[in-house]
Amino acid sequence: MLVPSTLQSDEKKKKDCSTTKVRKGWIAVRVGLEEEEGGFQTFVIPISDLCHPLYIDLLEKAQEVYGCHTTGLLRLPCSVEEFHNLRCRIEQESNVVPQHHHQPQQLKYLA
Repeated sequence: MLVPSTLQSDEKKKKDCSTTKVRKGWIAVRVGLEEEEGGFQTFVIPISDLCHPLYIDLLEKAQEVYGCHTTGLLRLPCSVEEFHNLRCRIEQESNVVPQHHHQPQQLKYLA
């Protein structure tokens, strides 16, 4: 999947039409609140993380806020700081559970 440069945080958008490749099994999400300083930011996360109860709650909130039939990136209605906290909680949980044959997954930010 190719991700257009418009997926970058608003203040870092480029004028060119370059693309960033998101590898298979990952998804780009747009995070941030309109009133938040710094605007929106885009992160690439493993699709499998969307099954986590914290993400499920956030996805349900996104459905209420944005509806089901939106285009473009998956938008998550939370601040960037809240998103970082959510990611930390998920990573802490995964570090407690023994992982067999799996590498820890790191959050990626599209700059």
